[in-house]
Amino acid sequence: MKNLREHLENIDKKTMDMSKSIERVMRISKEIYEKEEFDTKLYGETMVIEEEINLLEVEIREECIQTIAMFQPAASDLRSLVGFMDIAKFLERIADLLKGNLKLLKRIYTQHIKLDSNIKSVIAMSDKVYSIYNIYLDAFSSRDLSSVYMLFGLDEEIDEYRVKIIEEVKEKIRKDESYLDLAVEILLISYKVERISDKIMNLAKSLVYIYKGENMRQKEIVSLKK
Repeated sequence: MKNLREHLENIDKKTMDMSKSIERVMRISKEIYEKEEFDTKLYGETMVIEEEINLLEVEIREECIQTIAMFQPAASDLRSLVGFMDIAKFLERIADLLKGNLKLLKRIYTQHIKLDSNIKSVIAMSDKVYSIYNIYLDAFSSRDLSSVYMLFGLDEEIDEYRVKIIEEVKEKIRKDESYLDLAVEILLISYKVERISDKIMNLAKSLVYIYKGENMRQKEIVSLKK
């Protein structure tokens, strides 16, 4: 029978495996975005990985709950278990958003809608989110939170990308109403990319909670009530 420390180490490893799987989906998605034709093989690979991510989320949550019930851990270990459950939840949601965007992109190609410069703006936005995610991944891997706080400023850059894309799309619709179909898809994709960035911020806050005991989300709620 595993002791508390062994359970914590196993949960930590599964959470890292899940985090790395998300990075793989992001990397593959980047390849798909940059191709002139939709790559069904790469798309299928992301679907397989996404299923693995879903299973890991369930396993992590169940083992965390069982560990709490079995050992009634002290505050610091309990904080870690709650934090790992949060991370698994946010990672699963990121996987759903990535999957949703690939489905949108597939629909664009299936409808033979001609892509234009706006998809390049979405790719640039996605690349930035990918780099932000890797900062989280490095911090988790090294247990070094020195770079984590930098993420909260970078999230503002993603918001700026989104605003830029909205303005570009509005301008093209004013010039050509037939652009509306593609515009809707572009805006949906950019919205999901922005939501992925938000989830990465939550991942960063969970790391701070696990390793420093600082509940940043609770502080935000308190500040909003004032």
